[in-house]
Amino acid sequence: MPLSSAVHADRPLTDLSVASIQSDEAFIATKVFPAVPVAKESDTYYVYGTEFFMRDDAKLRGENTQSAGGDYGITEDNYVAKEWSFHKDISKRERRNSDKALRPLEDATRYVSKILGTRRERLWAATFFAAGIWTSNYTGVAGAPGATQFRQWNDQTNATPVTDVEDWKQVILLLTGYEPDTLVVTPDVWKKLKEHPQIIGRLQYNNPGFAASGGKVTMGMVAAMMDLRQLFVAKAVYNTSQIDGTPSNAFVCGTKGALLCYSAPNPGKMEPSAGYHFTWSDEDEVVSSEATRIITEPVPNTNTWMRVDGSIFMAPKVVSADLGLFAASVIA
Repeated sequence: MPLSSAVHADRPLTDLSVASIQSDEAFIATKVFPAVPVAKESDTYYVYGTEFFMRDDAKLRGENTQSAGGDYGITEDNYVAKEWSFHKDISKRERRNSDKALRPLEDATRYVSKILGTRRERLWAATFFAAGIWTSNYTGVAGAPGATQFRQWNDQTNATPVTDVEDWKQVILLLTGYEPDTLVVTPDVWKKLKEHPQIIGRLQYNNPGFAASGGKVTMGMVAAMMDLRQLFVAKAVYNTSQIDGTPSNAFVCGTKGALLCYSAPNPGKMEPSAGYHFTWSDEDEVVSSEATRIITEPVPNTNTWMRVDGSIFMAPKVVSADLGLFAASVIA
């Protein structure tokens, strides 16, 4: 019987290749705070003083007298959209010699979009997901909590994560008149949260889908339980090593953190939100809902067939610090 190597020469499969690329679902930046298209790279916008709209200055009005009057204050803030860009060149030789399982143009486009997605996610984390950014900041502790503290959620006996979120919602509601609708947690916090007895106990008796799924806890279930519009787990990962170095991966948003905030579902005039992404583009450019522009263009180089060039032109901005609350050391 002949050897296998004598009757078959190994060649790349034409319909299969393997790439460990993180899912687009891991990128949450513009899902948490929506992209707001703007006409200029930089500009100002008006900020209405919340305190003026929460007063009770109406008075009884006598016959033939004027009504009580008042006014509200308006200040200005600004944004400056900056451009982050990245490209991948495809040589003529690469194009002509690629096997069918390799699609240079499509692969390069996906590569560029992932690089930009990671950049956008890191901008989001630096702008929004840290202590000291928001008006309200809380810290988890192992023992009895004091002011602006709570028991860490890995404590399955004494911690009360659902109650904590309800308390935090009241803090923001008192400051702004708006109840937060969005919670973002790091993966390690989500692991402890979905296993916590306070979560499991409520789902067992109040959610038919919980039993039907075999006891699987989903983000949708927990969001509904906490009366939130959306809940996200910040799963995006980035590699901090040098090119060709040993990979050194870390979560973009770090660990042990949680952000509770109000995120405007439909941005508009006089519509408050904890944050926005101000995004700018030229009139002739098409920018995706993720605030990303990717184009292909020839390069004046005899060895290059095509360049895939991508950009994000945006300004992540805390619009109202009162509408967010950051919790650190959520678990031990």
